[in-house]
Amino acid sequence: MTTMTAPTRGSFDELIGDFTEQEVDSRARLETTISHEAVLRTAKRIDDSGVVAMLENWELIDNPVPGNGGQPKIFGHRAILIGLLLLAGERNAMWLRNLNRLFYRRLTPESREYLGLPTPVASFGIAAREEKRWEKNVGNAFHRLLGPMDPYPMKRHKSLLYVEIREVLEAHDANRERIARHRLNQFTNALLMMTFFTQPRELRRISTKLDISFDQTVVESPTLPKRYSPKQMKQKVEEELAAIASGNFEKKQRASMTTTVDPYAGYHYSSADRRADLTPGSTHTEAPMKGEKRGDDYLWGWELNLAVRVDAEQPTRNRFPQVVTAATMSMPNIGVSEEAIELMRYSLATRLKPGLGDADKQYWANALPERLHHPASELGWTPSTDYRIDRLGPQGKKGQLGSKGGVEFIEGSRLCPGTPHELKMASVHHAQGKIDTQTYRIRIAERRAFQVRPKEKPDAKGRQPVSCPARGNSPNATCPIYELLMEREGKKLPTVTDKPRPRVDLEDAPDIDHLPAICRQHSVSLNAADDARTAQGMPYMSEEWEEFHTYARNSIESVNADIKGEGHEGLASKGRRKVRGFAAAAVIFAIQLTQYNLRTIASFLKARAVAAELGKPDGPPSPTMRRRDAGAVNPYTKTLPSEPLLDRWAKGELYSPLRT
Repeated sequence: MTTMTAPTRGSFDELIGDFTEQEVDSRARLETTISHEAVLRTAKRIDDSGVVAMLENWELIDNPVPGNGGQPKIFGHRAILIGLLLLAGERNAMWLRNLNRLFYRRLTPESREYLGLPTPVASFGIAAREEKRWEKNVGNAFHRLLGPMDPYPMKRHKSLLYVEIREVLEAHDANRERIARHRLNQFTNALLMMTFFTQPRELRRISTKLDISFDQTVVESPTLPKRYSPKQMKQKVEEELAAIASGNFEKKQRASMTTTVDPYAGYHYSSADRRADLTPGSTHTEAPMKGEKRGDDYLWGWELNLAVRVDAEQPTRNRFPQVVTAATMSMPNIGVSEEAIELMRYSLATRLKPGLGDADKQYWANALPERLHHPASELGWTPSTDYRIDRLGPQGKKGQLGSKGGVEFIEGSRLCPGTPHELKMASVHHAQGKIDTQTYRIRIAERRAFQVRPKEKPDAKGRQPVSCPARGNSPNATCPIYELLMEREGKKLPTVTDKPRPRVDLEDAPDIDHLPAICRQHSVSLNAADDARTAQGMPYMSEEWEEFHTYARNSIESVNADIKGEGHEGLASKGRRKVRGFAAAAVIFAIQLTQYNLRTIASFLKARAVAAELGKPDGPPSPTMRRRDAGAVNPYTKTLPSEPLLDRWAKGELYSPLRT
């Protein structure tokens, strides 16, 4: 039996050739030492967020009786979170191996002592084994951190058969899921709110109201759904059980085709007609069609729900950084409305009054009022959105509430029943191509004169009395019905300022023998819930609405693209976050969004400082459009160029692509 002897210095140099020990140990990566000042700064931010105390409290709630001893923990929650935020600040891959290398190789002795970490072994030969032990401890510490927040606890070390997936799903604890999801949201938003309050006070309070733009963006799971279809669950389980009972080896092989490591993700579809908004607790059974491949129309993963601060008062200016004010993670196609309410609720932690909540047609335009509009109104938020084509013009279709007391609810406006028909149908006619944009804008502006007039501000419950626009000493319109009623009662019409006013035509006026309440009475009381489905903060399709809505949608899409960009946080890259499971992904996303906010704020402050040095005290200028975006179509935002390349080529402004 031969014995192994340690290589001498000379033989060791021959083994590694022209490489240094550090290069071999790091696999030729350039690893720099992180300064103690950076560790202290990062630690302060983690401490300010309060998430460590949250985790310790949740652990105490879940396990009130301490264990019977065991080895002490080497890595605490605080050290793990500080290390992850340091990795995110470097734009490094969020791997547990990288986190371990940071602890083992890249901290100063002072930082290691501050975080309560042991001193690593210095010897090159022994360190390889020691570092493996550290890596296992780091992994255990990270999963220990996830424990109180994991809504779907299970082992994820191998692909599961359908019979195993069924066992996992049947053992699922819905109550635990609800509690853990709430904790994940608290954890994420505590970190984000910490970043909000790192801004100078003048930026936080530049406006008394908080306006947000919110949306979902899909993030892929690092585990692929190989041949996994929830719709075929029962059939596949029966095939596997039949194969086991048959004893046929080949049949077992065919039935044992791998499915997925983690069933707690879902299919996100690019096509809007394949999406859904099921109530929380539901199961989405839609699956890819036969022959359809990943990337054709679907991705396997989760939805990241984001709310970004925007400026409804001055949308053309760049008055503050567009930070993420709230975030949650959810399953695709489930609880879209409820996740939006969570974003609005957590955004209120900024201590600003709720303002406009802008969103695309997936939200206000599609959701049921009891799931989105009413809860949002109770929180104080006002919608800003586009409408589905079937919700343009007069409503009142079967099962829909389109009016009350004669007041018609049309695209956010409360109109009198005598409003001219072509004004009521302006949006419908424009969508059908019957009128051009210029005519449409004119009719939208003319429609304002026929809005019922509020007699006082809404009360705490949203109740508000309104009157006919033709009543009073300063009416917005004139109406033959109102004049006839005054004549019948022997009353004189009020003396009003002589100026042009639009008039209700007899053809559009309601039947004199069947007048609605708004025509017969001095006022009608409306509740916020009456027109919650159509109400919004700005007149639909007005110039101010279009300016803000376009800006708000571009803002959230820009943030989605920025955080997913490979050069920044890289949230879209599943290879940069290989830890499996819903909770692991949510924690990593929380850390990366925290770093995005810090980066965004720092970039804004730098731009403002540069602007001050250049003698521009109004602050940083609005970002200029890149030349390539001005001349070409942007496939992400789906916006057309402001300076088409064809026009520039026809004018002779483009140089020849040929080298001369």
